[in-house]
Amino acid sequence: MIRLRYFWILALSMMVIFNSCKDEEPQQATLNLKITPVSNGAPIAMNTPFTLSNGVRVQLSSVYFYLSDLQLINDNGSSSYLQEISIYDLEVDEKIAYNVDGGSFTNISFGLGVKETLNHEDPATFENDHPLGFNNSSNNWGWDNGYIFYTIEGQYDLDNDGTFDGPLLYHVGKDDLYKSVLINREFAVSSVGETELELFIDFNKVFLNTGNQIDFITENVTHSSGDGFALANKINNNVIASFE
Repeated sequence: MIRLRYFWILALSMMVIFNSCKDEEPQQATLNLKITPVSNGAPIAMNTPFTLSNGVRVQLSSVYFYLSDLQLINDNGSSSYLQEISIYDLEVDEKIAYNVDGGSFTNISFGLGVKETLNHEDPATFENDHPLGFNNSSNNWGWDNGYIFYTIEGQYDLDNDGTFDGPLLYHVGKDDLYKSVLINREFAVSSVGETELELFIDFNKVFLNTGNQIDFITENVTHSSGDGFALANKINNNVIASFE
């Protein structure tokens, strides 16, 4: 009888310890992250014209980005890893949900494009709905071994007379063009429930970044290879500077 009593005391003690440890575990919350296109701070939409600060009218029709190793960084330098690879299609007003421990953060970091360890994988090696899978196979070069990190497609109207003068077609994606992006942003993620976070990409900077402006007449198409690499590198530097 005494042994039985000790058994129940021991069992109850273990349950209390287990529940205490369980309570101390950080709770995973949800971060809904959205990327919104803007021009000079004003929201823009696909297939809707907007005017750059130099008077040129632009209309975007297709924009997507791959982001690798997305992380949140707190003020002591430690990070919360969100996901290895994500794809943001700006034609779709969507948020991507990530599981994350709650806390206060000061920076967001990611690689713009598909990191080298994934860039040369066959789409068939992934699930169809994976960012690199067959549902997104049009984002693979096909003729080259690798993925298109991002596309910016549209049209431009130089004199803003209502008639578009030519196409914009920027297909950027080579291992040498994969770059890290760090966005300074102080924000908090609730330890329970959902937190909304919105990032921005300023297309006025994409096209007119100080000292690196795009000439729409001579710099309107690149596929990142051969003679087009220099323009891809130029637009890539502007895109990196445009995230806010």
